[in-house]
Amino acid sequence: MTRNTLFGGAYAIAFFTFLFGPLVIMVITAFNSSRFPRVVPWECFTTGWFGELLGNARLMDGLLNSVIIGLGVVALAVPIGLAGALALSELPAK
Repeated sequence: MTRNTLFGGAYAIAFFTFLFGPLVIMVITAFNSSRFPRVVPWECFTTGWFGELLGNARLMDGLLNSVIIGLGVVALAVPIGLAGALALSELPAK
């Protein structure tokens, strides 16, 4: 292996760990039964936090707003991206 390949592989591992590490930690804490969401010490497996989420009106309103905004962004981004892709596909190749 070359030095660039090793550096690229190490960089990719560090990048994806930085990107997905917090998501993995939050998934683990979502199923811990402690009073405050934490990874250690592990107390017991539970889905009680999801009941807390569904019972909180402010969080559910925020989730609904996020879904509405996400759908609006998709409704705008897809036609614009498609138009851009079609325009770029018509450019002459060099």
